Amino acid sequence: MTPRIPTPREKIDLAITETGARYGLSLDRVLTRSKDHRYVPGRHAVWLDLMCERGWTTVILAKRLKRHHATIIYGIRRAAQARYGVPVTASLADIRAAYVASQRQVAA
Repeated sequence: MTPRIPTPREKIDLAITETGARYGLSLDRVLTRSKDHRYVPGRHAVWLDLMCERGWTTVILAKRLKRHHATIIYGIRRAAQARYGVPVTASLADIRAAYVASQRQVAA
């Protein structure tokens, strides 16, 4: 019997689940539209990690999370401001550059 190949949605959900686990968030907590202050920073951090580590675009994230891509960009900027100290108005390219620079510091 051949193993079943996961669907693209299952692959995305697995990536979200793995990344969310770092912040103590289940898939449901990442996907929820709740504005509960206990989950929002972690959710934004998951979005940032998915963009930087996995190379997902804001459009891919927005489609799966059922949000407008501008909402995703806002959350990524907030998470990057908290993590890297970049201004909240930073471009996504600047945020990726801050991520790469932080990875170089870790490797050094």
